[in-house]
This record gives sequence, C-alpha cells and structure tokens, in this order.
Amino acid sequence: TNIFIQRIRLYRQTEFGKVVVEIKSVKRHIEREFVRLILGERLSVGWYWLYIEFNTRICQSELEGTHCFPGPLLSSDPKESSSPLPSRQLATGFSTKFEPNFARTFFPGWDDPSIRSTFNLSVQHFSDTNILFNTSPLPNKQNVSTSNLIKLTRFETTPPMPLYLFAIATGPFKPIQVVTTKTNLSLNIWSNNQDLLAAHFVANFSPIMFDKLQEDFNVKYPLSKLDIFITPKYPVGGMENWGLIILHSDNVRISNSDSTLPINDDFIDSSKEEKIKEQKNIQRQNLIEIDKLAEKYKIEKLITHELIHQWFVSIWNWEELWLSEGFTSYFVFDFLNAHNHPQLTEHEYYLKLIELINQQSTDGRSSLIKLITNSKQLDRLFDSIQLYTKGAVVVKMLKDLVGPEVFRTSIARFLRENSFQ
Repeated sequence: TNIFIQRIRLYRQTEFGKVVVEIKSVKRHIEREFVRLILGERLSVGWYWLYIEFNTRICQSELEGTHCFPGPLLSSDPKESSSPLPSRQLATGFSTKFEPNFARTFFPGWDDPSIRSTFNLSVQHFSDTNILFNTSPLPNKQNVSTSNLIKLTRFETTPPMPLYLFAIATGPFKPIQVVTTKTNLSLNIWSNNQDLLAAHFVANFSPIMFDKLQEDFNVKYPLSKLDIFITPKYPVGGMENWGLIILHSDNVRISNSDSTLPINDDFIDSSKEEKIKEQKNIQRQNLIEIDKLAEKYKIEKLITHELIHQWFVSIWNWEELWLSEGFTSYFVFDFLNAHNHPQLTEHEYYLKLIELINQQSTDGRSSLIKLITNSKQLDRLFDSIQLYTKGAVVVKMLKDLVGPEVFRTSIARFLRENSFQ
C-alpha cells in the first residue's frame, strides 16, 4: 500500500518498432499483493516492453523491506492535527533487506526467486551522501552533478539475479577501509564513526576469508567489487545481497571495555591481601580474553556465512532454501574449523546436533522441504535448527558418504557449472 502507481504502458516489439498494447483497466489485489492488467488483446510469444511510473513512500512506517537511519528530531507543525506526536524524526538514509519477499514493498516486480533479471540503476541524491548498490558506479564522466547539492549516480548493469538480492544503502556514511584481495578485487568496508573498531575487524578478516573461499571453490567472483556495509538498524544479523553485504552493527561490535564483566570487586578494595587481589585481576583478565574470543568467533561466523553466500548466492524456489542455507552453514564450520577455530567449531557443531536431535524427538520436528502455498508462510522457513543446522548435518552426511576429496571436487565442479546462474 506504500507504492503508488502513476502510469502503466505496454508495448509489443515488432520488426517495424514498438506497437502500443491497449490496457483497458488496472486492478490491484492488496491481499494477494498483485497488480492485474486487463488488456485489449491476447498476448502472443514475443518481446514486450512494460513501463511503470510509480512513487514509493519510505521512512513513514516500519516497512519490512526498507530500514531507515534515525536523524535529528524535528518539531511538528502544530497546524498538522494529523500528527500524533509532538515531534518527528528525520531519516538520514536507509538500507534494504528484501529477502524473502519484501522487494514488492519498494517497487513493482516479479518478486519470485525463479525469475531472474538484470538491473540498471540511476539515483539522484544529495552530493554529501553516498549510495551503494549491488554493482559499482560507472566512471565519473558518466555521473553528473545537476547542481551543487544534487548528484546523479549510475551503476553497472547487474548479472541476472532474483529480486530479493537487489540492495541499496544510502546515507552520510563513509568508506572506513578499502582493502584488496589476492585477485585485486576491491573490498570496501562502510560504516559510521561509532563502529570503527568493528569495521576494522571486519576489514582485517574479510579479505583473508574471501581469498580462501575463492581458492577452495575454484570459481572466480564475477563482480568488480564487494561492499560490506555496517548499519545500526537492520532486522537481522546480516544479509548476503550480491555485491553488497549488509551487517547489523550489534552483531559485529567488539567490546573495548571490561566494565560489563561479571566480576565482584567489593572485597578487593578492602584491606585484603595483595595475593587475593592479584588472583582476582588474573581472573578478570582471563574472562576478558574468553569474552573477546567468543565475540570474534561470532563475528567471523557471520562474515564467513555471508561471504560463502556470494557463491551459494540464490535459489530457484523457497522450498529448496535448505540447499543454499544448509551448504552455507556447513562450509562456515568447515572453513573455520580448518583455518581458525578447530576446537570451537567442533564443540559448537555437536552442541547444535544435540539440540537438533532433541527437537527431532519431539513434535517440534519438521522436514527440510516445506510446501509453500502463499507468501505469508515464508517466515516459517527460517528456523535456526530445522533449516540451518539440519541442512548442515545432511551436507556433512553427504561428505562423509562420498569422502572429503570427492565431495570437494564435486562442489567445485557444481559451482563452475551452475554458480551465478
């Protein structure tokens, strides 16, 4: 209901040019989230051009696909009786999260993973704001400033991809760090000044893991850049948009203070022996190290998960979501076990396996493949145990069945033949 269609035109391509196809009426089905065009003729096999002019209202309510950054409070006009609050907040930017079916809240389209499209994006925006997209901006000579305040930015055409991977982030943020991979890919970390520590950790870890993945999968990443955007407002920990990974700052933040550690120092400040005080300080330091190790491990898992999705990037229907998430979840454990945290990953895997077995022994069990009959059922697919853990366990069973070498070779071959399709 936040999309307002102004005009729709349909043309049929002929050898002599474009011919107008009459649109008798336009019917909107709010519940089914459809727009239906009643045409004056039957469609035949061939090329058609559909033009839709529309306006989308964002940052007015909590839309599920668009997440706005809060800015300064503005006083409401007392003449506006419709305003229920004494003040309103100005949005300074937004980012998108369209999985599974929220792209339709931003623009009209065929919001189904089986339908792939290329996208050409041009954005007119304030000169002091940055805008990120799945692909790189075109050279400066193709981007023009329409005034001192307004700039037009055009982006490279995307590869064919489903609508839910279309992503935009815009606002007054800056590139915190620009790093390059072994293949000279530009990997850019974007954030605000409040998350500098997290941004630098992401910048140090991401290119190393990216190179390991590309080398192991033996499939070259096809885009000209990869942006990682850290935002203070996002509905999930991260989203693997192709070429533009978006992370919630809360999920990549590293504590730089030990003030929250559960240590009681009351008796230290009394006249106790120095030895007890020293032991307490050692205990405090150990807890700090354990706490930071846990934080870094959690962040590395999240980043690795989203990076792996750059290869296991999309699906053809939501019923097979477990293939994408199951393989990705398995490879997170596999790569971190081999390169970073063998003991942590091994222990966590079996803890999750125990949790899965407990659920499988109760009425809480469910199948990996779920029949979806309407879009309102999509949310129930994203179950941390029944989707991610069970999917990873099935993938590990396949690896154990065929052997690690055959499994690795087969995955590399599968990706070469089917990746980015």
